[in-house]
Amino acid sequence: MRALTYAARGFGIPWESELPSGSKRRAARLATGKHAELVALLRSAVPDILDGDLQLEVTLRIAEIARSHLGDAALAKEYYARTLELRSDDRRALVALESLYEETSDHALCWRW
Repeated sequence: MRALTYAARGFGIPWESELPSGSKRRAARLATGKHAELVALLRSAVPDILDGDLQLEVTLRIAEIARSHLGDAALAKEYYARTLELRSDDRRALVALESLYEETSDHALCWRW
């Protein structure tokens, strides 16, 4: 997690290893316009996160940024699916993934989950 903290600082994004909700909001505000860099940073950090709940939140955040700010449906689908691999009953990921499949007319794949 120390590498994530240093990398985030390099992007001008405050980051704490525990990611309290206040830090998440502050990082999101400061990352405006830097969404691609933030996603790249988070993607590189996910494999090193040992805390299951934190890994779930970071994976979900990648999906949300990819969908909302980058317009990258494929990346969003990938990370919502990873979220479900971590916690198969995560309602946020289930709803978002279903919505993405409907938006992209990818109904056949929607039932895979």
